Amino acid sequence: MAKAAAPVPRPEVLPDEGSGPPLRGQAHILERIARGAPLAEVLDAIVALIESAAPGMLCSILLLDREGRRLRHGAAPSLPTTYNEAVDGLEIGPHAGSCGTAAFRRQPVVVRDVQADPLWENYRALARPHGLRACWSTPIISATGQVLGTFAMYYREPRTPTTAEHQLITSATDLAGIAIERRQAEEALRESEERFSKAFHANPAPLSISRLADGRFLDVNTAFLRLTGYEREEVIGRTSVELRLIGTAEREDLVDRLRRTGVVPELEFVVRHRDGGSRDVVVSLVSSDLGGDACILSIFQDVTHRKQADEALRTRERQLLLAQQIARMGSWEWDLRTGTVTWSDELCRIFGIEPSAVRPSYEGSLDLVHVDDRSYVRDIIDRAAADGQPFLFDFRACRPDGAVRILHCRGEVTCDAAGHPVRMFGTDQDVTELRLADEQLRLSQQKLRNLTAYHLEVREEERARIAREIHDVLGQTLTALKLDVSSLREMVARREPSADGRLQEIAGLLDTAIKDVRRLASELRPVVLDQLGLPAAVEWLAGDFQRRTGIDCRVRSHLPDTTLPADVSTGLFRILQEALTNVARHSGASRVEVTLQQASRIVYLEVTDNGKGLPEAAHAGQGSLGILGMRERALLLGGFIELKGETGKGTKLTAWVPLK
Repeated sequence: MAKAAAPVPRPEVLPDEGSGPPLRGQAHILERIARGAPLAEVLDAIVALIESAAPGMLCSILLLDREGRRLRHGAAPSLPTTYNEAVDGLEIGPHAGSCGTAAFRRQPVVVRDVQADPLWENYRALARPHGLRACWSTPIISATGQVLGTFAMYYREPRTPTTAEHQLITSATDLAGIAIERRQAEEALRESEERFSKAFHANPAPLSISRLADGRFLDVNTAFLRLTGYEREEVIGRTSVELRLIGTAEREDLVDRLRRTGVVPELEFVVRHRDGGSRDVVVSLVSSDLGGDACILSIFQDVTHRKQADEALRTRERQLLLAQQIARMGSWEWDLRTGTVTWSDELCRIFGIEPSAVRPSYEGSLDLVHVDDRSYVRDIIDRAAADGQPFLFDFRACRPDGAVRILHCRGEVTCDAAGHPVRMFGTDQDVTELRLADEQLRLSQQKLRNLTAYHLEVREEERARIAREIHDVLGQTLTALKLDVSSLREMVARREPSADGRLQEIAGLLDTAIKDVRRLASELRPVVLDQLGLPAAVEWLAGDFQRRTGIDCRVRSHLPDTTLPADVSTGLFRILQEALTNVARHSGASRVEVTLQQASRIVYLEVTDNGKGLPEAAHAGQGSLGILGMRERALLLGGFIELKGETGKGTKLTAWVPLK
């Protein structure tokens, strides 16, 4: 809360209004300012000086705060304390009384009658109890045009200022401006020194200040003490040579260079630590005048760890080079902004080029790509350079000697802060031998599948042959035998009636044998599959499955009225056989739905049950030879099998087989 300052003795001045500002009083105030008297004391003296020149006048000085929004009490010894407290913190504005408006407008404001002027509408109640009627306020402006505060004159009767009073106002604002600016300059200097001291001592970089003439340390920061291992008391007043931080010759060379140029930037040398060790540093020296002494500001950078890291990096680079040679892998980098491309030595060797004989470029790199792969590679790289996405692909490279190598390329893109791609880097690995081995393995697997297919084909042919033999030969024989027995029964009946019962038993056995033969023939290869096609065979198999197991089995067929290739019909029929066998053995289902349909040139077989579902291993095709067999059958036809199921929610098997 602002309070009135203690009374200040009023200096003697000439009371004549026409004689101009009171010169003797001004000189006295300027002396106080020069001596560095407190601002409050100086402002009180200014107010006392002006009030002594104009009896009946009450003066006030308000100071604008740092934010430039509010006026704070500066000096008003003759105004009531309650009034000073009330206006302390007044916010400036276009209708903020005389002082707040003057500071806002940056112009003098003369209010003849406080009780009548609209500028005082919100403040009349403050002035009325104290009998304040007139108030003239002038902004105090600095030499740089900054509003520092206001100087106000109050009277207890309505009136306007005279010429002499205008002169007093001018003198008062000039004196107050000098005092306030002096105080602000001192505060700025003090704050600057404090900031420098804080920055100096808190700076993570080692810093020191020493005299240029004799090299004795005047100040050092904590980081410098850590760098050298000394205590502050051991350093101040001594030289770097006395502390054995550097040698005499080194210091003389530094001082000589500093005298000639004023600055010594980033000089590398070794500083000796107190414990006998050494640190690699980079030091910059700047000559400066501090308190009349020529001084040296030394800025150190401890690069010991950086040098160690550089050496470690060189070691890793050597190791990386060796690893690239072993793995037949080379690295590359492309600056998308400048177009600069760099290759590792190993990448040059992979392309069959001497590292010293190549200047890599994007287009030059594409020239080494096999002509049939070039467009494909360019599309991938250009797309990555545009969208910043990582990539990997294989391509063929043509060496200058005509050899063709298969390379596996992997790359990534880095972007700037705005998300624009700026750099691409990656590796090319020579995988020629690996791909050849993969191809040999693929051919071996294909041969194995062909052999398996051949075995399955032979087995199906053998089953069909056996079925024909049983049906055409054994079946006919048994039928003929039945006819013969029937004829024999008629003949015997005429001679001995008791033989009829025996012959009936033989006929019954023959009927059973014929049924068994037909059943076995159907199980080996149902006749309906060859005669009526896959849909009818599926209906027969579903009905037989339902009769044998008691599990409700329904079929929905949407196949067009076309004959499927024999291998497709057989393969899907065998897959369904195995699927139904698995349902009966493992699912615990009460209902099965079989769906056949064709879309475009693909035939779909779906088998869905409401059983207990399949474990995860079955999903992956593990743990069941039946499932593996179904997958292999579908693969031989160019299709595949998908299993979906959750524990307790049944299983769905889908087979896709293309029509060739």
